[in-house]
Amino acid sequence: MKPLIHILGNGNVAQVLAVQLTNSGYSIQSVYARKKENANEIQTLTGAVVTDKISDIEKMQGIVFFALSDTATAEFCKRIKFKKDVLAVHTSGTLPDNLLAECSADYAVFYPFQSIHKTDEGNPFKGIPVGIYASKEESYQLLSNIAFSLSAEAFEITEKQRKVLHLSGVLSNNFTTFLINEAAQLLKINDLNPNLIAPLIKKTLNIPDFTKKQLPQTGPAIRNDKEIIREHLKLLEKDHNLSEVYEMLTKSIRLRIKDNSSQL
Repeated sequence: MKPLIHILGNGNVAQVLAVQLTNSGYSIQSVYARKKENANEIQTLTGAVVTDKISDIEKMQGIVFFALSDTATAEFCKRIKFKKDVLAVHTSGTLPDNLLAECSADYAVFYPFQSIHKTDEGNPFKGIPVGIYASKEESYQLLSNIAFSLSAEAFEITEKQRKVLHLSGVLSNNFTTFLINEAAQLLKINDLNPNLIAPLIKKTLNIPDFTKKQLPQTGPAIRNDKEIIREHLKLLEKDHNLSEVYEMLTKSIRLRIKDNSSQL
């Protein structure tokens, strides 16, 4: 028999988790939102009851997913004390493993390592890694089964490992997204089609097996082509922020080359 599930939050992770769990045969009993109208879409897609009352949270049974911002999760943990035995689970990449121990004796972490959006097509959990920590072995198995039902790949992770994994996501996804958007905007303001960079990006992101090799680094920084670097900085002289980013990344690439050479 599948456990009853409640979700706190109405953002991207909350909605996608609720919908995909429903599609996998789980019953979403209720969803908490600060404003009930903010969870109307989740209610329509899952049939869950929506509440905006803290007192309703304390009565929940089964599994309660805290799919909130880190600040809100920490705040709620101090305000509530579950009246029934529940498995309290947060989905953060950075909060402590035992944060929810204040509100439940049975607590865990269910960290989907992916950038998840409500507008994603299909099942955003399919094939993605989900890091799990649980205070009890049976809770770990329960969450592993949920990850399996979502077609995700569950693995056990420590608090430190999860924080490092989150950092790697910021470096590889958040910063990369910023750079791609800046590159597209640079083309646009110079009367070039921003889609011109699409084939290059696709080739760049043709990910190898990182346990065997890294992505090949190319460009003027790796060659230490100072003339081209100066020319690029001249083109960016009106964009102080992007110019600083260019110089910092160029310097970082050069330093990494020196570090790698010294280890040979």
